[in-house]
Amino acid sequence: MIQEKYQEILDRFVRDGHCAGCAVLLYKDGKELAYAASGVREFGLPDGAENAFSRKTVMLMYSMTKVVTSAAVMTLFDKGLLTPETAVCEVIPEFADLRVVSRDGSLRKAENVLRVKHLLTMTSGIPYQWEGGVVGDEIRAMLAELETLPPENVTTLELVRRIGKCPVMFEPGTGYLYGLSADVLGGIVVALTGMELRDYMKKTIFDPLGMTDTAFRPLPHMQNRVARKYSRDENGAFTPNDMYMGVPAIDRSPVIDMGGSGLYSTIDDFMRFGEMLRKGGMGILREETVREMSKNQLPECISAEYIRNNGGRGYGYLVGTLVDPSLDSLGDGIGTFGWGGMAGTELRMDPARGYTMVWGVQRFPGCCPLGELTDVLKNA
Repeated sequence: MIQEKYQEILDRFVRDGHCAGCAVLLYKDGKELAYAASGVREFGLPDGAENAFSRKTVMLMYSMTKVVTSAAVMTLFDKGLLTPETAVCEVIPEFADLRVVSRDGSLRKAENVLRVKHLLTMTSGIPYQWEGGVVGDEIRAMLAELETLPPENVTTLELVRRIGKCPVMFEPGTGYLYGLSADVLGGIVVALTGMELRDYMKKTIFDPLGMTDTAFRPLPHMQNRVARKYSRDENGAFTPNDMYMGVPAIDRSPVIDMGGSGLYSTIDDFMRFGEMLRKGGMGILREETVREMSKNQLPECISAEYIRNNGGRGYGYLVGTLVDPSLDSLGDGIGTFGWGGMAGTELRMDPARGYTMVWGVQRFPGCCPLGELTDVLKNA
């Protein structure tokens, strides 16, 4: 019943012109309950199984990468190499002289120490490059300087060291700002382990879980299954959008791994990852570590307003997490956690009810009939 209804929703979603193709995979108590897919991975290719949007389709997951980066950091917690209170400058010295922007736009030395917990909760004050004002200007200037380097010198750690010399928007721990925090965490993993982020994730997460279709940049066996990303023009027509990160220095670098947005994967691989978290770590992480990762970690000065504005969801370690079901319109169980990506992908774990859901699509802006999909579960 659920599978049939999901197939109807996806077929209509594609037929109504929302995307070229999409897929959804649902597990209940560790077993596949429903899978549905519709449409194609790329317009204009010959019809056939290779072009059908399917569970084998490879997608750029954008910010769903953050959940994996969080898990990688959690492994360092479990190994005793890092704690939420660790000062970032102890690992990456360039953050020692942190500057913060004042109300009048001037810069001053930060009073609060930037700690790992601030990066994990997006309370660091580090923005994305499209932020306005003096902070955004400095980050864009830093990225432009990176473009002058040979591509092989634009590494994860080099980027993060340069971010450390840029100012932040507010005192760490006093506000929430979605930005480059997860990318800084990727640099911390590199600095502490001596391994590139891709290699550390492969060793500690991907290989143990059998995630053979997950990587920063598609591996050779993945390349003929990558979905084309699309935007809609002013007339509603689909146009290819091949943006990777949208930053030339990063897009052309063969060695940089963006901890906030760079993984390619499939719905089956991300289901393996999501199930690991829903089940409490499965030997990858300790159960108590997953509990900390998936509970609201925002400081009191931010938490209540954030929860009101986000449908009853707080923010854990790079994941949204449902803490007030009375504000939720989706019918999730309390403690449901996960995150999505800019091109529309979604990862959701509902430990209270035993569900894990992965949604796949490649469209800007992202789109997902999440309300319809969750209504099926409410009425099942």
